[in-house]
Amino acid sequence: MNHVKRGKACIFNHENFNPNLDLKPRAGTSKDRDNLYMRLRELDFDVTYFNDLTFNELNTEIIKLASEDHSDHDCVLVALMSHGDDGILYAKDQQYKPEKLWSHFTSDQCPTLAGKPKLFFIQACQGDRLDAGTTMLPRITETDSPSAVAYKIPTHADFLIAYSTVPGKITFIT
Repeated sequence: MNHVKRGKACIFNHENFNPNLDLKPRAGTSKDRDNLYMRLRELDFDVTYFNDLTFNELNTEIIKLASEDHSDHDCVLVALMSHGDDGILYAKDQQYKPEKLWSHFTSDQCPTLAGKPKLFFIQACQGDRLDAGTTMLPRITETDSPSAVAYKIPTHADFLIAYSTVPGKITFIT
């Protein structure tokens, strides 16, 4: 990454939810938010965080971030900490599909990020089952990547979308 700035990072932290959603507060999430904020600052990101936004407020901030000029930035990073379930996330007031987070950052809608990493980290459950894990032995692998002279990237190229757990499983917070 060799631009003038590392890039913008937005943290969307949800601890409390409207009573009609019947969701418990996410105790400990403010500590996770603060830790992430500090790590991202250490990595030279321009970091902003938001707490307990409604879906409309969250969507407004996402659209605002996507519409900025990222020409001098290496990448953009969005972190969401909330409740979730299989294929859904929760804002303070309603559920929504995770795609709503990254749909505004495609190369046709956000050309100043075309060819640059768009990083999305989601700390949310994707179900209610516990992952018991497995024991692995270390192994060494080699990867070769062929180079191409000319190529075309799809509109959803250069995305990294990382969840803190796999579909159907719960996630842990501090």
